[in-house]
Amino acid sequence: MRPINEIIVHCTATPAGREVSVDTIRSWHKQRGWRDIGYHWVVHLDGSVEEGRPVGQVGAHVAGHNTGTIGVVYVGGVDKDMRAKDTRTAAQKDGLEKLLRDLMSHYPSVTKISGHNQYAAKACPCFDARQEYAQLLSEVAAPPTVINSDVPVSGKGTVTASTLNLRSEPKMSGRDIGDIPRGTTVDIFGSDGDWLKIKTPAGYEGWVARRYVAVAGSDPIADPSAHFETTAPVYMRRLIDDIPQWSALDAAAAFGNFGHESAGLEILEEISGGGGYGWPQWTGSRRRAYETWCRENGLDPASDEANYRYVVIELRGPEERTIAAVAKANGLEAKTLAFERSFERAGVKHDDRRLDWATRALAAYRAAYPKQEIDMSAAPAEEEKTGGPVEKMIGAGKGAAQGAVGGVTIGGGIVIIGTTMGWLPPEADTAMFGAAVTGVLTGFSSFVMACIGAYRAPANGGS
Repeated sequence: MRPINEIIVHCTATPAGREVSVDTIRSWHKQRGWRDIGYHWVVHLDGSVEEGRPVGQVGAHVAGHNTGTIGVVYVGGVDKDMRAKDTRTAAQKDGLEKLLRDLMSHYPSVTKISGHNQYAAKACPCFDARQEYAQLLSEVAAPPTVINSDVPVSGKGTVTASTLNLRSEPKMSGRDIGDIPRGTTVDIFGSDGDWLKIKTPAGYEGWVARRYVAVAGSDPIADPSAHFETTAPVYMRRLIDDIPQWSALDAAAAFGNFGHESAGLEILEEISGGGGYGWPQWTGSRRRAYETWCRENGLDPASDEANYRYVVIELRGPEERTIAAVAKANGLEAKTLAFERSFERAGVKHDDRRLDWATRALAAYRAAYPKQEIDMSAAPAEEEKTGGPVEKMIGAGKGAAQGAVGGVTIGGGIVIIGTTMGWLPPEADTAMFGAAVTGVLTGFSSFVMACIGAYRAPANGGS
């Protein structure tokens, strides 16, 4: 993984309110002869975030400053007359801030957030990024949770960043061994300034930035999944009741995202403080709105109940589109991703981890509320409504009698008309009488045979 020390913010220089896709920007940049879109991340009008060029590749967004940087662009930046203007929507501001926090959490080496206009004679991104995000940078770069002298040479710790880089040496230039997901409990057996030497449950050893590890005795989390697997099913069942369009799969998709964002509903406060908060890690105006609502309703913002109730408020209000987006997706994976794209709009996706938590949520729900299946093959077949022997005899008699009367009536009518009009010879009257007698005898014999058959047949029509 290439070293990252700065994030540079841009705008697409498109009119306010006009959406632009990643593919469109990619086509613009390819027309310039570039091999791919120059930006690493794109923040859309609704606050959703979409990946552009892979972060592992050097971008093409600021001449002379592409190495060691990540390029982030928001859609907009000019008014209808194409004059420079900060056109970010409220959702974009929140989405951009959340993306920046996620990136800084993933890349602790980031020390600067700048705008394109700080490196070129351009208005882009049409606001002072350094000034706006100075506080954000200081929050994420806050001092370690515990004092250096208090860090034990050995002990346990829990990863509190979204993901934490494991390095071969206690410095940012150390080789990147891999990522450790939030909520992982690690063994600590050494320290060097702002770095801890740890061992993961899988047996990998290396160094991590200590400000992203909660040391046992400070704020330990023994088993992040234990609370999740007992709490998630309860609130999933309520969510299905409160959002009638949703099934257990949809609820699991939501809690899969919450599980990832808050390490199994356990770590509600982002490590630096002042960033994400709650099950979904609300940031910016969404976090402020949540905290205000909690104060007005006398609820503890750290409680599961407060988190759940506000999630429902958002789903029924400003995030209502999430309901349909998740409901129409097919399968747990698609629903989990749909929830992230619509509700979370995370900068760093980690789709596989969200799906892992969603799978846990669904399994826990099914264990807590086993579905009562009805085995239709074991149910008795519905009895044919033909009645017993007596009813069958009556029915058969009616049929035979109706047949005989019908035959005599029609035949007799034809003969009478025929002889009257001269179409038939007089002898037809005698034939008619014979036909009538034959019809009556035939009907009577049919009635007798039907009665005998009905009497001998079982009531349920069996053989």
